[in-house]
Amino acid sequence: MRPFKFFQVIKEPITARYWGGTNTQGITFSNGNTIMRITENLTANANMNRFQYVHPIIIIHSFFWVRNYNHRLILGENFRTNTEVYEGTIDRFMETYCNRRDINRHATLPIVPVIQRIEYEDTCFYQDTLKFSDGNMWVKIVYKKFYERV
Repeated sequence: MRPFKFFQVIKEPITARYWGGTNTQGITFSNGNTIMRITENLTANANMNRFQYVHPIIIIHSFFWVRNYNHRLILGENFRTNTEVYEGTIDRFMETYCNRRDINRHATLPIVPVIQRIEYEDTCFYQDTLKFSDGNMWVKIVYKKFYERV
């Protein structure tokens, strides 16, 4: 009789390498893409963060994280929130978001997106300013939309 061999779990290769300092942290993924997280003092920026990418020049967009946005101060008390999901390249997000801001829709989308989280390669971001190394990085962005209570 042959000896019994236990099944071994095949470990996935490391997909990212983390690095950083006091106000900047970064992740380098196995495909060569990087995302940098930059901690900023938001009092001067009205609680807005930014994300930027290179495609083919540096593009910067402002947005709010959910934790930095009080919709009652801006929209009033008569609104409730829900989420919407965008999946695609980071460079197409703002264009898609602006197209979804159609005035004939029953939901209200603020001029500046209110983002709950940004996901890339199973890594989630919930705060800080983000720098993407390439505009063609495929991301999932969960953002807020607002409905008027009836």
